[in-house]
Amino acid sequence: MISQKVAQQSLRRLAVQQPYAMRWSMMNAASPAAIALGRTVQRRHAATSANTEDPTKILAKQRLNRPVSPHLTIYRPQITWYASGFNRITGLALSGSMYLFATAYLAAPLFGWHLESASLAAAFAALPIAAKVLLKGTLAFPFTFHCMNGVRHLVWDMGRGITNQQVIKSGWTVVGLSALSAVVLAFLKCIGAMVSFVFSMLVTFVAQMRHGKRATEFLKRGVHWERSDSLGYRDGQIEELEGLRLANEQSAYATGVIQSVTASFQIASGTFYVGLV
Repeated sequence: MISQKVAQQSLRRLAVQQPYAMRWSMMNAASPAAIALGRTVQRRHAATSANTEDPTKILAKQRLNRPVSPHLTIYRPQITWYASGFNRITGLALSGSMYLFATAYLAAPLFGWHLESASLAAAFAALPIAAKVLLKGTLAFPFTFHCMNGVRHLVWDMGRGITNQQVIKSGWTVVGLSALSAVVLAFLKCIGAMVSFVFSMLVTFVAQMRHGKRATEFLKRGVHWERSDSLGYRDGQIEELEGLRLANEQSAYATGVIQSVTASFQIASGTFYVGLV
């Protein structure tokens, strides 16, 4: 009872103080029968807030949880794909440098560049020996590797050496031969002079040994002829000595020819290596 009286007094005060609010609340209020029959629509007011976060961040976070596709870092390094990739790199370097130098050589007169053979040779000759060897080795290795690996691919085209073990062995063989040939080309002048000197010394030594052997044999046969003169073998010994003399002359002629060829080889190789350097 007390609660009902309190509610009535509150409604009376509201009607006296704010009659329009009382009328609006009575209009929106539903009767108990309407509420029981479900003919009214209940309205609930909820507070909302604007979300300023970028919606694509959620997708980016979800992508981080996806499985990663295979890439080079998960594979064990093998000579097969190292050689394959480096073959493409060296081919690009060789062809690209050729096109760049050809273009620069054609444009040199317009810009006043000195790219003539004499200028390049003089500039290279002014470098120290260590720089020459390093530069020649750097330029030689891509050429030798691309050449050796190209031969390897030609062998594959014939249907040979295509098993796993053969491919691995041929790959390391290409790397070894390429490095060795690059070093030879880098030290080409020194090696050429050394080979020429050793070859000339060897040929001269062999020729002198042959000439000395012939001369010793000739002297021995001469002493034997003098001892056998009284036995009636003079005619035969003379013919034999004449043959030995001719053989000695032929040996001397051959020695001179070999020495001439050696000297020519030295001059030609020296000119060739100086031209390269």
